[in-house]
Amino acid sequence: MKKKLILGILIIAILIAAISTVTLATNLGVPKTEETTTGATLMEVVSPTTEENLKTENTSAINNNDQTLNLEAKIAKEMINNGVYEAKETVKISDEVVNGSVYLLGRSVNVEDETINGDLFVCAEDLVINEGTVINGSCFIVAADAKINGNIIRDLYIAAKDVNMDEKSQVGYSMNVAAEHVILNGTFLRDVNGGIDTLEIKDNTKIFGALNYTSEKEATISKNAEVETINFEKRVHEEKKTIDIIIDYVLDFAKYFVFTMIFMIIVIKLLPSWLERISSYVRVSSFGIGLLSLILVPITLVILLLLKVTTTVAFATLALFVLVLLISMAVSNVAIAKLIEDKNGGNKLPLWTALVTTISWAVLQIPIIGGIAGFIWMMIGLGISVRSMFSKKNRE
Repeated sequence: MKKKLILGILIIAILIAAISTVTLATNLGVPKTEETTTGATLMEVVSPTTEENLKTENTSAINNNDQTLNLEAKIAKEMINNGVYEAKETVKISDEVVNGSVYLLGRSVNVEDETINGDLFVCAEDLVINEGTVINGSCFIVAADAKINGNIIRDLYIAAKDVNMDEKSQVGYSMNVAAEHVILNGTFLRDVNGGIDTLEIKDNTKIFGALNYTSEKEATISKNAEVETINFEKRVHEEKKTIDIIIDYVLDFAKYFVFTMIFMIIVIKLLPSWLERISSYVRVSSFGIGLLSLILVPITLVILLLLKVTTTVAFATLALFVLVLLISMAVSNVAIAKLIEDKNGGNKLPLWTALVTTISWAVLQIPIIGGIAGFIWMMIGLGISVRSMFSKKNRE
């Protein structure tokens, strides 16, 4: 439970840092390495070497005309000789030739009639890549709904809820997908690999490699679809036995309990003066300080990294912050135990620590309530640690 909470908090911190970095990079106009590819080379990569495409001279003539039209269209487009960064609620890019990679972050993202001589990275709720878009590199997508009708010269990597590869879509290398619902109706020159709940293969689908997918049920495949090889692996959910569940709970409690007790012993031996003061930091305000630290520290880290000269300081601060998060729940347990000992007298800190640790672990196992309680417990421990670092008594 503690690992899950820490992982969740670190992911939030990383997302805050990433969004801040992208936004600042956009405002500063950070250049990216130019990546250019000639039109002739691109056509050699994208053209499938199948007997059907080489049967008649008419087909070759049509392809040559298409190349000429594409080159004329590129000349008319706006030329951008560095990377493109967009981070806002609605993102739309169109009618450009970008000689670099493109990074897009937004609720709604639309890519229309765009030529990207690099890779495309997208994180969005709704994504549409329209016909006429050519990505002369690989495409990396995280979205809720994704509709693709463009040409991806290299690999496609996509994680989404719903994926629709429309009739005009084409992937030059492999398509790798993890999604609930996938509709394929385009051309795939190599393999299609996926972990998919529901897969539909429509009439116009052409897969010149293998269709490799894992699912609870087989795909719905049209008779008109062309698929070289199909490799289906049925996904089976194994339910844990009661004894395995019990063992997992026992091991989880043991790790939580032992970690807290070891922390208590270290504090008693090495930080006795801090231990005497720790109970005075158990206040509601400690939760607020912990929450504020969780927000401000990642922002501070981004600023330090952007300044470059303070990179060492940034990594040292990050290491300290992660360490404090790791011990924050143990800090809360020991601090509460010390407060109880001070009120009741005696020298029974190990007993009270064991009792508080056991109760807090039990609360953490309650669905929903446990998650909320764990977050509060962690913020209190973080707040106590930050408060003790900057207290006057500690400096003296």
